[in-house]
Amino acid sequence: MKTIFLLLLPTLLVAQIQGSVKDSISGEPIPYATIWIENTEVGTNADEAGQFSISAETDKNLLFSAIGYATKKLRANAASNVVLQPAPILLDAVSVQKPKRTKSNVVGEFQMKNVETTYGCNGRPFRVARYFNVAQIPSETPYLKTISVATVSKIKGAKFNFYLIEANADGTPGSEMLAKPILASAKKGRNKTIIDVSEFKIKCSETGFFVALEWLVIPENRYEFTYESKTGTITQTSYQPTFGTQYKAENSSWGFDWKIATWKPFRKDLARYDAFENEIRLMNPADSHQFKQMMEHAKKIRTYWEEFAVEITLSN
Repeated sequence: MKTIFLLLLPTLLVAQIQGSVKDSISGEPIPYATIWIENTEVGTNADEAGQFSISAETDKNLLFSAIGYATKKLRANAASNVVLQPAPILLDAVSVQKPKRTKSNVVGEFQMKNVETTYGCNGRPFRVARYFNVAQIPSETPYLKTISVATVSKIKGAKFNFYLIEANADGTPGSEMLAKPILASAKKGRNKTIIDVSEFKIKCSETGFFVALEWLVIPENRYEFTYESKTGTITQTSYQPTFGTQYKAENSSWGFDWKIATWKPFRKDLARYDAFENEIRLMNPADSHQFKQMMEHAKKIRTYWEEFAVEITLSN
C-alpha cells in the first residue's frame, strides 16, 4: 500500500493597498508621508493629499513615517485609514527671540561648477543627511538663515523634503528640529537651490546638526530616459531631483536604512563600485570623452567620500 503525503504550501496573497495618512489630532492629511514594506527596500510616498497606493503581500507589515510624527507599523491588510501621532519636537534648539541680522557667515560654501557628481534615489523614498559639527559654526553667528543645496534636475519643479536633525553627543542623528519638513522645489538643470529658514529662528545645537534631504517617489517627479548599450536600447525610470556631491577625504554623509529603521553613515561598498563600472562599460557611450569622465568618477569613489554639497548662511 502506497501512502501519499500532501504538502500544503501557504499562498502569498499580493494586493494593491490603498488608503490615506492623516494627523491623529487635526485630522488633516499628511502630504508625502513615506510608506515602506518592513524589512525590505520597497517603499513609496503618499501624494499631496495624503493618499497612497502600494503593492504588498497582505501578511506583511507596512511602516508609515513622516517628519514630525511617530512612525507607525500596521499589517498591510489593515492599512487603509492611517493616523499618525505628532512626535515631540526638540524645543531647546529654537530661539524664542528674533535674532539680530547684523552679521553673517557662510559654512560649506560651494560653486556649482565644482560639483562633480550627483546622487539619486533609485526609485525609492530614500533619505540622506550631511553632518555639521559645532566646530564649523562661528560662535558670533549661531542662527541658521539660509541653506543651499546643489540640485540637478531633468524636470521643472522637482519636489523634495528638507529637514534638520540635532546631533547626539556621539555625532549620530538624534531628534528632529522642526515640527514638519520644508517642501522644497528644484528648478530644471544645475542649480544652487536656496531654502530660507530664518523664520524658524533656529539656533545651532551645541552638539552639531544634520541637514537632511528626502526624495519623493511621486508621479510629478518621475523621469524616464533611454540610452544605447551593447545589448540594445535601455529604458530606465528615475525620480528627480538628484543631489550634487563633492569628493572629500573624510565622510560626513549618512543614509536612512529602512530595514532597521535607523540612520547609518555611508560606507565603502566595493561590490557596488564594481557593478557601477560594469554598467558604464555596458553603456558604451559614443562620446569617448564622456566614457573617460565616467570611468574617472568610478575610480575616485573608491578612494574618496561623496559629500553632499550643502552651504549654510548663519547670522547673529
